[in-house]
Amino acid sequence: MNIGFTLLGDVTIRSRGADVAPGSPRQRCVLALLLIDANRPVSAQTLLTRVWGDDVPPRAMASLYSYVSRLRALRSDPGDAERWDIVRTPAGYVLRTDNSAVDLFRFRSLVEQARGANDPRQAEASYGRALALWQGEPLAGLRSPWLDAYRLTLAEEHQRARLDYYELLLNRGRHVDLVQPLAALAAEQPLDEQVAHLHMLALYRTGQPAAALTAYEQLRKRLVERLGTDPGPRLQELHQRILVFDDALAAPAAEAPEPRTPRQLPASPSGFVGRDDALRLLDAREGRADDTAPDVFVIAGMAGVGKSWLALRWAHQHADAFPDGQLYAQLNGFRPCPPHRPLSPAPAPEAMHADAGDHDAARQAWATALGLYRPGPGGGSTRGDRAVGGTDRARGDGPAADRDDRPPGRRHPGPHPHRRALPHPPAARTAEQGQGHQTPVGHRAHQQYSRWSEARAR
Repeated sequence: MNIGFTLLGDVTIRSRGADVAPGSPRQRCVLALLLIDANRPVSAQTLLTRVWGDDVPPRAMASLYSYVSRLRALRSDPGDAERWDIVRTPAGYVLRTDNSAVDLFRFRSLVEQARGANDPRQAEASYGRALALWQGEPLAGLRSPWLDAYRLTLAEEHQRARLDYYELLLNRGRHVDLVQPLAALAAEQPLDEQVAHLHMLALYRTGQPAAALTAYEQLRKRLVERLGTDPGPRLQELHQRILVFDDALAAPAAEAPEPRTPRQLPASPSGFVGRDDALRLLDAREGRADDTAPDVFVIAGMAGVGKSWLALRWAHQHADAFPDGQLYAQLNGFRPCPPHRPLSPAPAPEAMHADAGDHDAARQAWATALGLYRPGPGGGSTRGDRAVGGTDRARGDGPAADRDDRPPGRRHPGPHPHRRALPHPPAARTAEQGQGHQTPVGHRAHQQYSRWSEARAR
Protein backbone atom coordinates (compact mmCIF):
# COMPACT_ATOMS: atom_id res chain seq x y z
CA MET A 1 0.00 0.00 0.00
CA ASN A 2 1.43 3.39 -0.99
CA ILE A 3 -0.57 5.58 1.40
CA GLY A 4 -1.31 5.06 5.05
CA PHE A 5 -2.65 6.97 8.02
CA THR A 6 -1.86 6.30 11.67
CA LEU A 7 -4.13 7.11 14.59
CA LEU A 8 -2.93 4.44 17.04
CA GLY A 9 0.05 6.54 18.10
CA ASP A 10 1.16 9.81 16.54
CA VAL A 11 -1.23 11.06 13.88
CA THR A 12 0.79 10.81 10.67
CA ILE A 13 0.48 10.34 6.94
CA ARG A 14 2.76 7.75 5.38
CA SER A 15 3.39 8.07 1.66
CA ARG A 16 5.68 5.58 -0.09
CA GLY A 17 7.32 4.51 3.14
CA ALA A 18 8.08 8.04 4.39
CA ASP A 19 6.19 9.90 7.12
CA VAL A 20 4.64 13.22 6.16
CA ALA A 21 4.10 15.72 8.99
CA PRO A 22 0.42 16.75 9.01
CA GLY A 23 1.15 20.21 10.44
CA SER A 24 0.18 21.98 13.66
CA PRO A 25 -1.65 20.20 16.52
CA ARG A 26 -5.02 21.66 15.53
CA GLN A 27 -4.45 20.73 11.90
CA ARG A 28 -3.65 17.18 13.03
CA CYS A 29 -6.85 17.25 15.07
CA VAL A 30 -8.83 18.00 11.92
CA LEU A 31 -7.06 15.19 10.06
CA ALA A 32 -7.70 12.74 12.92
CA LEU A 33 -11.38 13.63 13.12
CA LEU A 34 -11.86 13.17 9.38
CA LEU A 35 -9.98 9.84 9.49
CA ILE A 36 -12.09 8.55 12.38
CA ASP A 37 -15.12 9.06 10.13
CA ALA A 38 -13.32 8.27 6.87
CA ASN A 39 -15.61 8.15 3.82
CA ARG A 40 -18.44 9.69 5.85
CA PRO A 41 -19.37 13.39 5.93
CA VAL A 42 -18.55 15.44 9.01
CA SER A 43 -20.21 18.82 9.21
CA ALA A 44 -18.11 21.93 9.70
CA GLN A 45 -19.91 22.71 12.95
CA THR A 46 -19.16 19.22 14.27
CA LEU A 47 -15.49 19.65 13.42
CA LEU A 48 -15.37 23.03 15.19
CA THR A 49 -16.95 21.59 18.33
CA ARG A 50 -14.72 18.53 18.37
CA VAL A 51 -11.53 20.57 17.84
CA TRP A 52 -12.22 23.56 20.15
CA GLY A 53 -14.88 22.24 22.51
CA ASP A 54 -17.40 24.75 23.82
CA ASP A 55 -15.06 27.74 23.39
CA VAL A 56 -15.04 28.08 19.61
CA PRO A 57 -13.14 31.31 18.68
CA PRO A 58 -14.74 33.82 16.28
CA ARG A 59 -12.37 33.02 13.39
CA ALA A 60 -12.47 29.25 13.87
CA MET A 61 -14.30 28.66 10.56
CA ALA A 62 -11.60 30.51 8.61
CA SER A 63 -8.96 28.44 10.43
CA LEU A 64 -10.83 25.24 9.54
CA TYR A 65 -10.84 26.20 5.84
CA SER A 66 -7.10 26.84 6.07
CA TYR A 67 -6.40 23.51 7.79
CA VAL A 68 -8.33 21.54 5.16
CA SER A 69 -6.55 23.39 2.34
CA ARG A 70 -3.14 22.70 3.87
CA LEU A 71 -3.97 19.03 4.40
CA ARG A 72 -4.96 18.66 0.75
CA ALA A 73 -1.67 20.31 -0.24
CA LEU A 74 0.21 17.47 1.48
CA ARG A 75 -0.68 15.23 -1.45
CA SER A 76 2.63 16.09 -3.13
CA ASP A 77 3.07 12.78 -4.92
CA PRO A 78 0.99 12.64 -8.12
CA GLY A 79 -0.39 9.25 -7.10
CA ASP A 80 -1.57 10.54 -3.72
CA ALA A 81 -4.29 12.64 -5.31
CA GLU A 82 -5.91 9.40 -6.48
CA ARG A 83 -5.43 7.59 -3.20
CA TRP A 84 -6.92 10.15 -0.84
CA ASP A 85 -8.66 13.48 -0.87
CA ILE A 86 -10.76 15.78 1.30
CA VAL A 87 -13.88 16.98 -0.45
CA ARG A 88 -16.68 19.28 0.65
CA THR A 89 -20.22 18.03 0.22
CA PRO A 90 -23.59 19.50 1.25
CA ALA A 91 -23.43 17.28 4.37
CA GLY A 92 -19.90 18.32 5.32
CA TYR A 93 -16.28 17.38 4.73
CA VAL A 94 -15.38 13.83 3.62
CA LEU A 95 -11.91 12.31 3.66
CA ARG A 96 -12.02 9.73 0.91
CA THR A 97 -9.58 6.86 1.02
CA ASP A 98 -9.50 3.09 1.30
CA ASN A 99 -10.44 2.15 4.86
CA SER A 100 -7.55 -0.32 4.92
CA ALA A 101 -5.18 2.66 4.66
CA VAL A 102 -6.17 3.73 8.21
CA ASP A 103 -4.54 1.71 10.99
CA LEU A 104 -7.60 2.01 13.25
CA PHE A 105 -9.84 0.32 10.67
CA ARG A 106 -7.22 -2.34 9.97
CA PHE A 107 -7.06 -3.04 13.73
CA ARG A 108 -10.82 -3.45 13.99
CA SER A 109 -10.97 -5.63 10.88
CA LEU A 110 -8.20 -7.94 12.13
CA VAL A 111 -9.82 -8.25 15.58
CA GLU A 112 -13.11 -9.14 13.94
CA GLN A 113 -11.36 -11.75 11.80
CA ALA A 114 -9.69 -13.22 14.89
CA ARG A 115 -12.94 -13.48 16.84
CA GLY A 116 -14.67 -15.15 13.92
CA ALA A 117 -11.84 -17.53 13.02
CA ASN A 118 -12.41 -21.27 13.40
CA ASP A 119 -8.68 -22.03 13.38
CA PRO A 120 -6.89 -20.93 16.57
CA ARG A 121 -3.68 -20.39 14.60
CA GLN A 122 -5.40 -17.97 12.28
CA ALA A 123 -7.01 -16.21 15.24
CA GLU A 124 -3.64 -15.86 16.96
CA ALA A 125 -2.03 -14.46 13.81
CA SER A 126 -4.84 -11.93 13.33
CA TYR A 127 -4.70 -10.80 16.95
CA GLY A 128 -0.93 -10.46 16.73
CA ARG A 129 -1.10 -8.31 13.60
CA ALA A 130 -3.88 -6.18 15.09
CA LEU A 131 -2.08 -5.46 18.35
CA ALA A 132 1.19 -4.73 16.54
CA LEU A 133 -0.50 -1.71 14.95
CA TRP A 134 -0.58 0.08 18.32
CA GLN A 135 2.41 2.39 18.70
CA GLY A 136 1.64 3.97 22.05
CA GLU A 137 -1.14 6.28 23.16
CA PRO A 138 -3.68 6.75 20.35
CA LEU A 139 -4.04 10.28 18.94
CA ALA A 140 -0.84 11.15 20.77
CA GLY A 141 -0.30 14.79 21.59
CA LEU A 142 -3.80 15.92 20.59
CA ARG A 143 -6.12 17.37 23.21
CA SER A 144 -9.77 18.32 23.12
CA PRO A 145 -12.72 17.15 25.23
CA TRP A 146 -14.11 15.04 22.40
CA LEU A 147 -10.74 13.48 21.49
CA ASP A 148 -9.98 12.75 25.15
CA ALA A 149 -13.25 10.83 25.48
CA TYR A 150 -12.69 8.99 22.20
CA ARG A 151 -9.18 8.07 23.30
CA LEU A 152 -10.68 6.26 26.30
CA THR A 153 -12.99 4.35 23.94
CA LEU A 154 -10.00 3.27 21.87
CA ALA A 155 -8.14 2.21 25.02
CA GLU A 156 -11.08 -0.01 25.98
CA GLU A 157 -11.09 -1.59 22.50
CA HIS A 158 -7.37 -2.25 22.84
CA GLN A 159 -7.81 -3.76 26.30
CA ARG A 160 -10.58 -6.12 25.16
CA ALA A 161 -8.50 -7.28 22.20
CA ARG A 162 -5.45 -7.89 24.40
CA LEU A 163 -7.43 -9.92 26.93
CA ASP A 164 -9.11 -11.97 24.22
CA TYR A 165 -5.66 -12.61 22.72
CA TYR A 166 -4.17 -13.66 26.07
CA GLU A 167 -7.12 -15.94 26.78
CA LEU A 168 -6.62 -17.58 23.39
CA LEU A 169 -2.94 -18.14 24.15
CA LEU A 170 -3.78 -19.64 27.54
CA ASN A 171 -6.19 -22.05 25.86
CA ARG A 172 -3.39 -23.05 23.50
CA GLY A 173 -1.01 -23.90 26.33
CA ARG A 174 1.11 -20.75 26.11
CA HIS A 175 0.89 -19.87 29.82
CA VAL A 176 4.67 -19.66 30.27
CA ASP A 177 4.85 -16.79 27.77
CA LEU A 178 2.03 -14.91 29.49
CA VAL A 179 3.09 -14.66 33.13
CA GLN A 180 5.17 -11.51 32.69
CA PRO A 181 2.80 -9.65 30.30
CA LEU A 182 -0.17 -10.41 32.55
CA ALA A 183 1.75 -9.33 35.68
CA ALA A 184 2.51 -6.00 33.99
CA LEU A 185 -1.11 -5.62 32.90
CA ALA A 186 -2.34 -6.43 36.41
CA ALA A 187 -0.12 -3.66 37.75
CA GLU A 188 -1.63 -1.23 35.20
CA GLN A 189 -5.20 -2.38 35.94
CA PRO A 190 -5.14 -3.27 39.68
CA LEU A 191 -8.95 -3.55 39.95
CA ASP A 192 -9.66 -5.44 36.72
CA GLU A 193 -11.02 -8.87 37.62
CA GLN A 194 -10.66 -10.31 34.13
CA VAL A 195 -6.96 -9.44 34.10
CA ALA A 196 -6.60 -10.98 37.58
CA HIS A 197 -8.39 -14.15 36.41
CA LEU A 198 -5.99 -14.67 33.49
CA HIS A 199 -2.96 -13.81 35.64
CA MET A 200 -3.93 -16.28 38.37
CA LEU A 201 -4.58 -19.02 35.83
CA ALA A 202 -1.22 -18.44 34.15
CA LEU A 203 0.56 -18.55 37.52
CA TYR A 204 -1.21 -21.76 38.51
CA ARG A 205 -0.40 -23.47 35.22
CA THR A 206 3.28 -22.58 35.55
CA GLY A 207 3.44 -24.33 38.92
CA GLN A 208 2.94 -21.26 41.12
CA PRO A 209 -0.34 -21.88 42.97
CA ALA A 210 0.86 -19.90 46.02
CA ALA A 211 1.57 -16.86 43.84
CA ALA A 212 -1.88 -17.21 42.26
CA LEU A 213 -3.54 -17.25 45.70
CA THR A 214 -1.47 -14.24 46.78
CA ALA A 215 -2.57 -12.33 43.68
CA TYR A 216 -6.20 -13.08 44.56
CA GLU A 217 -5.83 -11.92 48.16
CA GLN A 218 -4.16 -8.68 47.09
CA LEU A 219 -6.96 -7.94 44.62
CA ARG A 220 -9.61 -8.74 47.25
CA LYS A 221 -8.05 -6.26 49.67
CA ARG A 222 -7.90 -3.53 47.05
CA LEU A 223 -11.54 -4.06 46.08
CA VAL A 224 -12.66 -3.92 49.72
CA GLU A 225 -10.62 -0.79 50.49
CA ARG A 226 -11.51 1.18 47.36
CA LEU A 227 -14.94 -0.08 46.36
CA GLY A 228 -16.25 -1.81 49.46
CA THR A 229 -16.93 -5.07 47.61
CA ASP A 230 -15.54 -8.58 47.19
CA PRO A 231 -14.37 -10.17 43.92
CA GLY A 232 -17.10 -11.43 41.62
CA PRO A 233 -18.38 -15.03 41.52
CA ARG A 234 -16.17 -16.05 38.60
CA LEU A 235 -12.96 -15.03 40.33
CA GLN A 236 -14.11 -16.55 43.64
CA GLU A 237 -14.77 -19.83 41.84
CA LEU A 238 -11.27 -19.83 40.34
CA HIS A 239 -9.85 -19.16 43.79
CA GLN A 240 -11.67 -22.18 45.25
CA ARG A 241 -10.59 -24.43 42.37
CA ILE A 242 -6.95 -23.43 42.88
CA LEU A 243 -7.26 -24.23 46.61
CA VAL A 244 -8.33 -27.80 45.84
CA PHE A 245 -5.95 -28.24 42.86
CA ASP A 246 -8.82 -28.89 40.46
CA ASP A 247 -7.56 -31.15 37.64
CA ALA A 248 -9.72 -29.26 35.15
CA LEU A 249 -7.40 -26.25 35.57
CA ALA A 250 -4.43 -28.17 34.21
CA ALA A 251 -2.81 -26.65 31.18
CA PRO A 252 -3.68 -28.06 27.77
CA ALA A 253 -0.88 -29.64 25.83
CA ALA A 254 1.09 -27.00 23.99
CA GLU A 255 0.74 -27.16 20.23
CA ALA A 256 3.77 -27.66 18.04
CA PRO A 257 5.14 -24.28 16.95
CA GLU A 258 4.55 -23.24 13.39
CA PRO A 259 7.50 -22.87 11.04
CA ARG A 260 8.82 -19.35 11.14
CA THR A 261 7.64 -17.11 8.36
CA PRO A 262 10.75 -16.05 6.42
CA ARG A 263 11.67 -12.37 6.58
CA GLN A 264 14.81 -12.36 4.47
CA LEU A 265 14.85 -8.99 2.73
CA PRO A 266 18.06 -7.03 3.31
CA ALA A 267 17.65 -3.71 5.08
CA SER A 268 15.90 -0.97 3.15
CA PRO A 269 18.47 1.38 1.58
CA SER A 270 18.67 4.49 3.77
CA GLY A 271 20.11 6.78 1.12
CA PHE A 272 17.57 5.99 -1.57
CA VAL A 273 16.04 9.05 -3.26
CA GLY A 274 14.06 9.63 -6.44
CA ARG A 275 12.99 6.85 -8.82
CA ASP A 276 9.33 7.79 -8.27
CA ASP A 277 8.48 6.97 -11.89
CA ALA A 278 10.05 3.51 -11.63
CA LEU A 279 8.26 2.83 -8.31
CA ARG A 280 4.94 3.85 -9.84
CA LEU A 281 5.62 1.53 -12.77
CA LEU A 282 6.18 -1.38 -10.39
CA ASP A 283 2.91 -0.46 -8.66
CA ALA A 284 0.96 -0.37 -11.93
CA ARG A 285 -1.37 -3.25 -12.71
CA GLU A 286 -2.86 -2.07 -15.97
CA GLY A 287 -2.41 -4.28 -18.99
CA ARG A 288 -2.83 -7.50 -17.03
CA ALA A 289 -4.72 -10.11 -18.98
CA ASP A 290 -5.32 -12.15 -15.84
CA ASP A 291 -5.51 -10.57 -12.37
CA THR A 292 -5.06 -14.00 -10.76
CA ALA A 293 -1.65 -14.57 -12.37
CA PRO A 294 1.42 -13.88 -10.24
CA ASP A 295 3.26 -10.62 -10.76
CA VAL A 296 6.71 -10.96 -12.29
CA PHE A 297 9.05 -7.97 -12.19
CA VAL A 298 12.32 -7.91 -14.15
CA ILE A 299 14.65 -4.99 -13.48
CA ALA A 300 17.69 -4.80 -15.71
CA GLY A 301 20.35 -2.27 -16.60
CA MET A 302 24.03 -1.51 -16.42
CA ALA A 303 25.91 -2.13 -13.19
CA GLY A 304 25.65 0.52 -10.50
CA VAL A 305 22.47 2.26 -11.62
CA GLY A 306 20.54 1.15 -8.52
CA LYS A 307 18.54 -1.89 -9.63
CA SER A 308 18.90 -3.71 -6.31
CA TRP A 309 18.11 -0.62 -4.27
CA LEU A 310 15.03 0.08 -6.36
CA ALA A 311 13.77 -3.48 -5.89
CA LEU A 312 14.47 -3.46 -2.15
CA ARG A 313 12.79 -0.10 -1.64
CA TRP A 314 9.65 -1.34 -3.45
CA ALA A 315 9.64 -4.62 -1.54
CA HIS A 316 9.96 -2.88 1.84
CA GLN A 317 7.22 -0.39 0.97
CA HIS A 318 4.87 -3.30 0.19
CA ALA A 319 6.03 -5.75 2.88
CA ASP A 320 2.66 -5.56 4.64
CA ALA A 321 1.01 -6.90 1.49
CA PHE A 322 3.09 -10.12 1.74
CA PRO A 323 2.53 -11.45 5.28
CA ASP A 324 3.20 -15.06 4.27
CA GLY A 325 6.88 -14.51 3.60
CA GLN A 326 9.56 -12.32 2.08
CA LEU A 327 12.34 -14.32 0.46
CA TYR A 328 15.68 -13.22 -0.96
CA ALA A 329 18.58 -15.02 -2.65
CA GLN A 330 21.95 -13.52 -3.55
CA LEU A 331 23.13 -15.55 -6.57
CA ASN A 332 26.65 -14.06 -6.74
CA GLY A 333 26.54 -14.09 -10.53
CA PHE A 334 29.31 -11.55 -10.91
CA ARG A 335 31.58 -12.30 -7.97
CA PRO A 336 34.65 -14.00 -9.42
CA CYS A 337 36.11 -16.05 -6.59
CA PRO A 338 35.26 -18.15 -3.50
CA PRO A 339 33.58 -18.00 -1.08
CA HIS A 340 31.12 -16.15 -3.34
CA ARG A 341 30.63 -18.85 -5.95
CA PRO A 342 28.03 -18.10 -8.64
CA LEU A 343 24.74 -19.87 -8.00
CA SER A 344 22.40 -20.91 -10.78
CA PRO A 345 18.89 -19.42 -10.60
CA ALA A 346 17.55 -22.99 -10.51
CA PRO A 347 18.01 -23.62 -6.77
CA ALA A 348 17.20 -20.06 -5.76
CA PRO A 349 14.31 -21.07 -3.48
CA GLU A 350 16.58 -23.52 -1.69
CA ALA A 351 19.20 -20.82 -1.31
CA MET A 352 16.60 -18.53 0.19
CA HIS A 353 16.10 -21.06 2.96
CA ALA A 354 19.76 -21.93 3.53
CA ASP A 355 21.73 -20.29 6.30
CA ALA A 356 25.11 -20.55 4.59
CA GLY A 357 26.53 -21.36 1.25
CA ASP A 358 26.35 -25.10 0.62
CA HIS A 359 25.45 -24.24 -2.93
CA ASP A 360 26.31 -27.65 -4.34
CA ALA A 361 23.75 -29.24 -2.04
CA ALA A 362 21.27 -26.55 -2.99
CA ARG A 363 21.66 -27.44 -6.65
CA GLN A 364 20.65 -30.99 -5.81
CA ALA A 365 17.47 -29.89 -4.04
CA TRP A 366 15.44 -28.05 -6.66
CA ALA A 367 12.58 -30.56 -6.60
CA THR A 368 12.20 -30.08 -2.85
CA ALA A 369 12.62 -26.34 -3.10
CA LEU A 370 9.66 -26.08 -5.44
CA GLY A 371 7.39 -26.66 -2.49
CA LEU A 372 8.77 -23.71 -0.56
CA TYR A 373 6.68 -21.20 -2.45
CA ARG A 374 3.32 -22.93 -2.32
CA PRO A 375 0.89 -23.69 0.48
CA GLY A 376 -0.58 -27.08 1.16
CA PRO A 377 0.93 -30.58 1.05
CA GLY A 378 4.57 -30.69 0.11
CA GLY A 379 5.24 -27.05 0.96
CA GLY A 380 5.42 -25.26 4.19
CA SER A 381 7.75 -22.33 4.54
CA THR A 382 5.53 -19.76 2.95
CA ARG A 383 2.21 -20.60 4.57
CA GLY A 384 -0.26 -18.80 2.35
CA ASP A 385 -0.74 -17.10 -0.95
CA ARG A 386 0.83 -13.71 -0.32
CA ALA A 387 4.61 -14.01 -0.52
CA VAL A 388 7.28 -12.02 -2.31
CA GLY A 389 10.58 -13.47 -3.45
CA GLY A 390 13.64 -11.99 -5.09
CA THR A 391 16.88 -13.09 -6.65
CA ASP A 392 19.78 -10.69 -7.18
CA ARG A 393 22.93 -10.76 -9.34
CA ALA A 394 21.73 -13.62 -11.55
CA ARG A 395 23.71 -14.63 -14.64
CA GLY A 396 21.59 -15.34 -17.68
CA ASP A 397 24.17 -17.07 -19.86
CA GLY A 398 24.72 -20.78 -20.29
CA PRO A 399 22.62 -23.71 -21.47
CA ALA A 400 20.61 -23.75 -18.26
CA ALA A 401 18.90 -20.52 -19.26
CA ASP A 402 16.45 -22.24 -21.59
CA ARG A 403 16.08 -25.62 -19.90
CA ASP A 404 12.97 -26.82 -18.12
CA ASP A 405 13.75 -30.05 -16.30
CA ARG A 406 10.98 -29.81 -13.75
CA PRO A 407 8.59 -32.73 -13.52
CA PRO A 408 5.03 -32.26 -14.82
CA GLY A 409 2.60 -31.03 -12.19
CA ARG A 410 5.30 -29.31 -10.15
CA ARG A 411 5.50 -26.02 -12.00
CA HIS A 412 6.41 -23.09 -9.85
CA PRO A 413 3.65 -20.46 -9.64
CA GLY A 414 6.13 -17.78 -10.69
CA PRO A 415 8.70 -17.21 -13.39
CA HIS A 416 10.65 -20.08 -14.89
CA PRO A 417 13.61 -20.65 -12.55
CA HIS A 418 15.99 -20.95 -15.53
CA ARG A 419 14.51 -18.09 -17.47
CA ARG A 420 17.03 -15.57 -18.79
CA ALA A 421 16.55 -12.10 -17.33
CA LEU A 422 15.88 -9.85 -20.30
CA PRO A 423 17.85 -6.59 -20.46
CA HIS A 424 14.71 -4.51 -21.01
CA PRO A 425 14.14 -1.11 -19.44
CA PRO A 426 11.52 -0.95 -16.66
CA ALA A 427 8.93 0.16 -19.22
CA ALA A 428 8.83 -3.43 -20.49
CA ARG A 429 7.38 -4.66 -17.19
CA THR A 430 3.79 -5.14 -18.29
CA ALA A 431 4.86 -6.92 -21.45
CA GLU A 432 6.87 -9.41 -19.43
CA GLN A 433 4.64 -10.03 -16.43
CA GLY A 434 2.97 -13.36 -16.02
CA GLN A 435 3.60 -14.67 -19.55
CA GLY A 436 3.50 -18.43 -19.81
CA HIS A 437 2.96 -18.99 -16.10
CA GLN A 438 -0.19 -20.39 -14.57
CA THR A 439 -1.07 -20.93 -10.99
CA PRO A 440 -1.29 -24.64 -10.09
CA VAL A 441 -4.58 -26.45 -10.44
CA GLY A 442 -6.68 -26.02 -7.32
CA HIS A 443 -4.61 -23.05 -6.16
CA ARG A 444 -7.12 -20.16 -6.09
CA ALA A 445 -4.79 -17.40 -6.90
CA HIS A 446 -4.82 -14.35 -4.84
CA GLN A 447 -1.07 -14.87 -4.79
CA GLN A 448 1.22 -12.11 -5.78
CA TYR A 449 4.73 -13.24 -6.45
CA SER A 450 7.44 -10.82 -7.54
CA ARG A 451 10.89 -11.59 -8.83
CA TRP A 452 13.63 -9.28 -9.83
CA SER A 453 16.88 -10.32 -11.52
CA GLU A 454 19.64 -8.65 -13.42
CA ALA A 455 21.76 -9.66 -16.43
CA ARG A 456 24.77 -7.94 -17.85
CA ALA A 457 25.85 -8.39 -21.45
CA ARG A 458 29.26 -9.85 -21.85
